[in-house]
Amino acid sequence: MEVVTPFKYDRTKEGGLGLIELGPELDPDKPFIPDIVECLKSGKPDVNGDVIKQKVKELGVCLGQRHAEYLLDHQELIPTEWRSMCLVFPGTVWEDLYYGFSDIPVLRWYDRYNEWRLGFSWLGPGWNSSTRLVKIKST
Repeated sequence: MEVVTPFKYDRTKEGGLGLIELGPELDPDKPFIPDIVECLKSGKPDVNGDVIKQKVKELGVCLGQRHAEYLLDHQELIPTEWRSMCLVFPGTVWEDLYYGFSDIPVLRWYDRYNEWRLGFSWLGPGWNSSTRLVKIKST
C-alpha cells in the first residue's frame, strides 16, 4: 500500500481546486539531494505553460509539491547560486475547477526575508530563462 504524505500547504482547503498528483512520493530511505535542469535558454522570449509541460515530458522531470515542501524545511540543501532561479515542481498540479486554470508549486528566494518561499504559478504566460525543473541528483 502506498503511503501518501499530507501536504503542509494543502490548497484543497481553499475550495474549488482539484489536485493532479503526477510526481513520486518522497522515499524516506533515500536522501533527497536536489539538482536542476534548465528549461529555457537565456535570451529567449517568455513562454507559456504549454512549453513547460512539453519540457517536463521531454526531460522526464516530475517532482512535486512534497519535494518542494521538503526543501522548504531543509533550505540548507539548496545551493546559494540557485537564488536567482525559479525552482519548479510540476509533479503536482492544482486545477481551478471553475475557471480551468492550472498552478504548479514553485520555490523562489526572497532577499527581504533571507529565505526560500513556496508559491504557486499559473501554467500560463510568463515563464522565462530563470525557470529550472528540480530533479533528484544522480549519485
